[in-house]
Amino acid sequence: MANFDSLFEFNKPVIGMIHMGGSDKSDRIKRAIRELDIFYEKGVDGAIVEDYHGDSRDVVSALEAINKSNFPLKIGVNFLRSPEMAFTMGVDLEWTLCNLTV
Repeated sequence: MANFDSLFEFNKPVIGMIHMGGSDKSDRIKRAIRELDIFYEKGVDGAIVEDYHGDSRDVVSALEAINKSNFPLKIGVNFLRSPEMAFTMGVDLEWTLCNLTV
């Protein structure tokens, strides 16, 4: 995993959040891809795929679809309901976000 500061061209990158909203799994995946398209068109530097509305399976499915699409954005992940998944998934991603409550 790279140092966060070295991932982006700018010192203060704009990072969008994909919350995995939608009526069912298929809709959530399609919506995530559409949102990434919008982010890219508007000049966003990266995106975090998060299980806010979906679950960890939705995030994994979205990441698989994103990888197949070869998006030029830097993609990270955040698992709100199971932070340990962020560590597990993070080994294959450029960066992860973990919300840990102490």
